[in-house]
Amino acid sequence: MTDLLKARLGNLAEEIIREIRQAIPEYAWAIDGGRATGTRLAVEQAIATYLDQLTDPGADTRLRDAMCRRLGRGEAYQGRSLDVLQSAYRLAGRIAWRQVMALRAEGKLPAEGIAELADALMEYVDEITAVSQWGYNEAQLRLRGTRLTARRRLLHLLLERPAPSAETMAGEARALGWTVPNEVTLIAVHNPDGMLRDEQVPLDEPVLVDLRPGASMILVPGQVHPDTVRWLGRVLHGAQLAVGATVPPSAAWASLRWANRALQLVRDGALPDRAVTWVDENLAALWLHADPLLTGRLADRRLAPLLSVPVAQREKLAETLLAWLQTHGSAPELSVVLAVHPQTVRHRLRRLKQLFGAAVYEPQAAFELLIALRARGV
Repeated sequence: MTDLLKARLGNLAEEIIREIRQAIPEYAWAIDGGRATGTRLAVEQAIATYLDQLTDPGADTRLRDAMCRRLGRGEAYQGRSLDVLQSAYRLAGRIAWRQVMALRAEGKLPAEGIAELADALMEYVDEITAVSQWGYNEAQLRLRGTRLTARRRLLHLLLERPAPSAETMAGEARALGWTVPNEVTLIAVHNPDGMLRDEQVPLDEPVLVDLRPGASMILVPGQVHPDTVRWLGRVLHGAQLAVGATVPPSAAWASLRWANRALQLVRDGALPDRAVTWVDENLAALWLHADPLLTGRLADRRLAPLLSVPVAQREKLAETLLAWLQTHGSAPELSVVLAVHPQTVRHRLRRLKQLFGAAVYEPQAAFELLIALRARGV
């Protein structure tokens, strides 16, 4: 039986190629162009391996497998799903079966074994489809890695100082099918152990990502909607985020710097420990902690009088001073804020006047005292 089918190998390959060309236009260019010989060899190799396996289930399939993997990779590089190639395989299987039935009609094939031959043919189509899927997956991984690297490169181009020209950025973005927006927002991601990967964010999203440890960030075109933050929280498994300010692309570096600073302040305890910290809601704190050495020097200078009292009293006096500077309330009013007796407040205010004198009434000194107390985390 296999000898009869092998005798028709050339005619069968020609018929398969002809019908694929007519039924599947995606492959017409390869058949009509410079790949006609390669296409014919691929079809003949697939048929020959099928016939070899009919007589020897352990027949060598390496040439066929290499061909199928190459075809699968080609589909990925063409930007297609594997559906078109699978359609071609199924069509080839139907044509091959038509040849078998023609031999049967001519009385050249016995009725016995026809059903087994049909099963073997269907299994073979499934087998070569699976091998092509392997090649397709290989190419998809390679393409994804290339695209991830290119998108990461674009992200860092947008963060350069001085900013690249608009033409340069637009050209790089266009090559990736990405459009440079009028505004961007940078998000800093807490990823100290490197457990998060760029691959967790789908490539069909408009965001640019670099989740390498020590510099984990996400660029979002335009303003960041709370729904986007919730989505990122899911795909990044609840990682702590700091959302920077929305700025023009030329100031993307500043948005990232502020977001990174906010994340650091959360870790230092200067900002509340939340899943998401918004820079725009903490501008005063960021400004206050922008230069820790300078702020610390101001705090040391303005709060020096408190060093003369015992540590146990120092914190209470600092809390009272802050409440008074913020409200200028009376002793009864401050007692409500501080949850102490009004007489206790009066005693503390007298002590503060002894320590600081008229400074608490001078606008510039009072402003600096307020900054100093906030910087000390009172």
